[in-house]
Amino acid sequence: MTEVMARGGGVGVNLSTLRPRGSYIKSVNGTASGPCSWAELYSVATGDVIQQGGSRRGALMIMLDDDHPDIEEFITAKRIDPLTNRPVAIEHANVSVAVSNAFMEAVKADADWQLQFPTRANVAADPALAERVVPGRVVKARAIWELICESAWRTAEPGLVFIDRYNERSNTWYYENIRCVNPCGEQGLPEWGVCNLGALNLAAFVTDGEIDWADLAEQSRVAMRFLDNVVDANLYFIEENRQAQLGTRRTGLGTMGLADALIQLGIAYGSPASVAVIERIYGTIRDAAYDSSADIAAEKGAFGHFDREKYLQGQFIQELPEPIRQKIARHGIRNAVLLTQAPTGTTSLLAGVSSGIEPVFDFAMVRRDRTGEHIMYHPLLQAWKDAHPGEPTPTSSAPTI
Repeated sequence: MTEVMARGGGVGVNLSTLRPRGSYIKSVNGTASGPCSWAELYSVATGDVIQQGGSRRGALMIMLDDDHPDIEEFITAKRIDPLTNRPVAIEHANVSVAVSNAFMEAVKADADWQLQFPTRANVAADPALAERVVPGRVVKARAIWELICESAWRTAEPGLVFIDRYNERSNTWYYENIRCVNPCGEQGLPEWGVCNLGALNLAAFVTDGEIDWADLAEQSRVAMRFLDNVVDANLYFIEENRQAQLGTRRTGLGTMGLADALIQLGIAYGSPASVAVIERIYGTIRDAAYDSSADIAAEKGAFGHFDREKYLQGQFIQELPEPIRQKIARHGIRNAVLLTQAPTGTTSLLAGVSSGIEPVFDFAMVRRDRTGEHIMYHPLLQAWKDAHPGEPTPTSSAPTI
């Protein structure tokens, strides 16, 4: 983890293989401290020890399965301690619960929920563990669900990753087990999996109130080739990362500037008119990306674990247009996973556009960083101000970030 972070990367860790707090350890005649104590250790390493480039701390996601006996402690780990006014643990990491289909069915039915170790997901990954399962407490599934909701309301965490659904719909369903996600949660990953993201600036494709659809498709194709080249250009200093990535060639083409593009089109974010435009935007990117990856496969070969019959059975692949599916059947596909929508927080600030697929947070804000305090105006507002000198700024607040 520290080696990855020291080189500017982020890490996701599922701690469900760790024994519950208080478990007897025969080899040392002691008890286990549980996954939450280890999560706190990882959090300290991420926030207080690792400095990327001497200034930026690492990025970390920690997850726990929904049936681990310590799940309640994990869910509430970010609650504020009233004595110190500080979170009890895990200050410098994002946390999410790996939610199974069985748990959601139990919530729906108001049924009991059996906690156990090893967890169901770990047993599914290694059936030999079934003989070692120790049942834990029986709780109401809805009680766990309410605890998640209340903690998310109080502290904005934990997040939820519907891990069974992710595995079912993953293009890599037939050879990978998605066990965690990257630090911001946008891409599910197997053990040692590598996250390789890139984003198109949608605002750049709008001219005079119209989207250049042909250019969007063409640049999506270019972006796929670029991201595929990154897979080969990267230095894999951990061999397991190299093997995982070269076998899958996972990429993550996404977007930034959606809200700005809609503003330039004169369409309200979230309106019925915006839905039709958004469907066309992401349909265009999807089709161009998959078509491009199939072309690259014809040129350079498919990803290492490509199985023509099984890949074409994937739920998402079956939703692609028939001509693209036929091209994949003929040539294979270069990248098993192609699309991912990331938050693009820092990169969208650098590009001067709205982040990811979010609406504009505010058109004016106060930002405090190492260089001081600044009032930042959104580029669209700044353009208005430049065109209307001396007129009052049409904004009502300036939040601090």
